[in-house]
Amino acid sequence: MKISFAMTILRHRFLNILFVTCLGGAILSHGAWAEETKNPVTDPAKAWSFGADIYLWAAGVGGETSGGSDIDVPFSDLIENLDLGFMGVGHVYYNKWHASLDALYLNLSAENGKDIALPNDQTLSGHANVDLKSLVLTPVIGYVALETERFQLEPFAGARYANLDATLDIRVHDRSREFSDSTGLLDGIVGARGDVSIDENWHLPYYVDIGTGDSDLTWQVMAGVGYRINQSVDVGVTYRYIEWQFDDSALLNDLNFSGPLIGARFRF
Repeated sequence: MKISFAMTILRHRFLNILFVTCLGGAILSHGAWAEETKNPVTDPAKAWSFGADIYLWAAGVGGETSGGSDIDVPFSDLIENLDLGFMGVGHVYYNKWHASLDALYLNLSAENGKDIALPNDQTLSGHANVDLKSLVLTPVIGYVALETERFQLEPFAGARYANLDATLDIRVHDRSREFSDSTGLLDGIVGARGDVSIDENWHLPYYVDIGTGDSDLTWQVMAGVGYRINQSVDVGVTYRYIEWQFDDSALLNDLNFSGPLIGARFRF
């Protein structure tokens, strides 16, 4: 009975950590810098062109659980548990059409031990391992509806999809239990992205979207500053905020991620 009680406490504690870490990994997938989209095509004879982005988003996690508790997880706690990760975006341009695919793979793991006080001055030692694998894909297609010497506007439509596999292994003395879960989240999104040029090199990328699906509502905004090193390479720093709102039956009422992002784009 004592061991069962201890395992229940550990399970609830680490499932909460697992859920936040899981979603935290998923959100790192969608790089805000990747949404800067100054179309490099100017010669009709070269209608097709391509691009690739690499980026890192130093995002913290906030929100509220369904029980009313606040969530506050800094970026340092997420990155500390990262075993393997990939973040990147591919772009295809055809005249004024622009298709992009944002892809992320993360393998996160964490270990922790806890001594649990019991009646009669007894204690139980518990240990837990959390392992998370996540794949997040964000495909969108846009069209440059307005483009001047200084300003570009590209409306787009697409989706955010995340497949998350999580395993929690709890050990108390000589007993252990394993919990595992897999889930897929899909939201349709619409929005606009673009760029405001300051001069030949400096520019201000922006992005906004809103959508729904498996979540009640999801939305995000991004703005920053970029520098064109040459015709093939851009670098930039932006600030991004993204939020999900869930229905009453969910574990969370809302969840948000925010922080600075640094990235580079290569055109070819």
